[in-house]
Amino acid sequence: MTADNGTLVNATIPTATTSRRDLTRRDSSSDDGYWTVFSGSGSYDPDDTNDRDAAIEGSYYLTYKLVSNDTSVYPQSVEDCFQFCDSVPECVYVNMYYEMNNHYWTMYSPNSQQLESGNTNYIQDSVAYAKSTGPIIGATPSGYTQVGSGPLPGANNAPSYLTFYFLAQFDFNACATLCNNLAADSNGNTCKYFNIWRAVVSDAPVTYTCSLYYDVPDISTADNYGDAQNNLVVTDSYGFAKN
Repeated sequence: MTADNGTLVNATIPTATTSRRDLTRRDSSSDDGYWTVFSGSGSYDPDDTNDRDAAIEGSYYLTYKLVSNDTSVYPQSVEDCFQFCDSVPECVYVNMYYEMNNHYWTMYSPNSQQLESGNTNYIQDSVAYAKSTGPIIGATPSGYTQVGSGPLPGANNAPSYLTFYFLAQFDFNACATLCNNLAADSNGNTCKYFNIWRAVVSDAPVTYTCSLYYDVPDISTADNYGDAQNNLVVTDSYGFAKN
């Protein structure tokens, strides 16, 4: 699921109720450096249009690679995808899926898909994996000063809040760019501070949040530590103020 300016742009896919291929799934605690973000579902029946998966559409897309779609070698295809990600600078997340009925893609791999009349391509068994390593702490963005000497005790919870974004990576510069480009609100307030933090759910990192503020909050407002009911913990929280 992707969020832009606090608005979700991908709907949740319903749970599969029809038959599907029996694929061997990885244990999310595997020691190969990746953990399972979500597993795919859905029917392979082309007439069952009510049961479909979806590929991820979001920011920070890097590149792609075709791997074997032979279910008998599925674990090896997963490892091939991991190795490809490891070879691509800054890759931290992969999305694997079957694209059904797209014969044109396999022959030409165009930027836009153009299918023969009568064929309908669809996504099935979309699964995502993220690298298990913690976020890479970058340099302070140009034009900003870090608030505090290190990570904040939690996420900021201050009245000067403007909006938030989900990021595909833990990226100070990306959050700074969003702050710089945010238009003034109805009261003329512009972004003067951002707080970036990582959400960990049940010991697995899930999202990177970039929250924007029109005033620099006091460090004492960094008191949002997470949500115990949903096993969510705020980690790696950093704040930066415009110079």
